[in-house]
Amino acid sequence: MNRRLDPLLDLLQNLKGIKNKNVEREMMRYVFICLIACLEGYLKLVIKDLIDKSEKCRENVEKLNDIKFDINTVLAIHGKTVSIGEFVSHLVPLSSFESINKNMGVITGADFIGELLGMEVEYKNGEKRKCFLIHQNG
Repeated sequence: MNRRLDPLLDLLQNLKGIKNKNVEREMMRYVFICLIACLEGYLKLVIKDLIDKSEKCRENVEKLNDIKFDINTVLAIHGKTVSIGEFVSHLVPLSSFESINKNMGVITGADFIGELLGMEVEYKNGEKRKCFLIHQNG
């Protein structure tokens, strides 16, 4: 994620200098689509690690109620060795803020967003800031 995140954030910051507004708009779309894909991939890795390394999280998996398991999933893993964490991480929906919050909360057994908001992030330059999210329903 870091390999892609830093260049995307740099690109986002440099979009302000683009004179052609059509190009700027298209690049903005690209950057945000890529950022969302990075976040989804990162969360899948986090879910895998949580389930594989924490018995509590592994037990909480049975409380997930919106996992979609179908024949395509079975065919995708046929003949491969996958951990329970890998398996579940690919089945858990992460397509919206609400689904991320709900499913991460179920897996961790905690208020996911509440925990996230309490975190402090350290940037490359050593600066530290509290994590914040702006979320509006609707």
